[in-house]
Amino acid sequence: MVRIHDADAQPAPKVSGDALAFLVGLRELAQEIAWARNLDEERLEDPACRRQSMQLAADCAARALALLRTHADAAASTAIDTDELDWEFAPERGTHVEPAHVPDTAAIAFVAGFALRARLTALQAAVPDDRWQVLAGADGIAREIERTLTAIERALGLSSSDDPRSRAVLEAVRIRNAYVVFGDAIAVGRPPREAEILARLRLAGTAIVKLVGDPIYPALRVGDRRIIRTFHDRILTWLRAGAGDTIGGIRLWRDLANMVELIMGVNKRPELASHDVRLLRECIAAIEADANDGGSPRAMDLLGRDAELDRALRQQVRGRPLRDAMARALAAMVREDTHPDQPGVEESIVASPARREPSAEG
Repeated sequence: MVRIHDADAQPAPKVSGDALAFLVGLRELAQEIAWARNLDEERLEDPACRRQSMQLAADCAARALALLRTHADAAASTAIDTDELDWEFAPERGTHVEPAHVPDTAAIAFVAGFALRARLTALQAAVPDDRWQVLAGADGIAREIERTLTAIERALGLSSSDDPRSRAVLEAVRIRNAYVVFGDAIAVGRPPREAEILARLRLAGTAIVKLVGDPIYPALRVGDRRIIRTFHDRILTWLRAGAGDTIGGIRLWRDLANMVELIMGVNKRPELASHDVRLLRECIAAIEADANDGGSPRAMDLLGRDAELDRALRQQVRGRPLRDAMARALAAMVREDTHPDQPGVEESIVASPARREPSAEG
């Protein structure tokens, strides 16, 4: 029995038996391949573990392709004009499918097959002795299966792109939170003095160990995991050399601070941007209805989206000041085009006669 909605949610839409079986099959594969995706990099030093990971990922990809083909063929009587599909094929990023623009799940299955085959080809081309290539190959297949599963669920009306309960949204929020905690631990906003560089880099090394030990760590992009591990190695090398190179230590810390800014690119994920827009609007509406309102119990999920808003949330600001910080963050997302919604409302909020305090833009 597949549980789709909470008891207090809207009635679940009717799903055909074939579509449900397809959905269950994808879910089982997503769970099975999680082992290969979640492997610790150190375990992948073992050649046998690398071979096992590659074999499992390739097997899951082959079975997923068979599922996709079967589901698409089941609707062969319905013509699918792929020129009408709104999809973007980019092997390095996978296929992004917007279910609202495809006729049915069969079309999604048809399109997703291209991306999954590209992922399988990348895995087969991976150098077996390179743990990062092996991990990236398995992770790419796992993400493609998850992406397809999410698209199918949305097409069936079982979830939406900004549903705060969806796997993709929950994962993205947790990853950003982990990065915020990491940035706080190394105090990226406070460059170290020469006299404290040793203590600060030791602290950074400890923060990396904690991040690697966080349950959300396996869900990080492989590129992020690799650069985080690389910095840990650089810190250890500096410490083992006697920690006497102060200038080199300060340069290393600056590189580390830049790395934190780089990994905060998680904010660009479409599902996280949509989530933030929805939550910001919800909070602004709550504050406008009650000046003493704190916005939403979930407002802290926005940490990491905007520096000014972060300060307001940390200081437990309420009412109009918090509302204004949220409105500015929302308007910034509109200007940067970091979410799919139509602009207009947020710009009018920021420019409304009710508030004329100077913004960060002057």
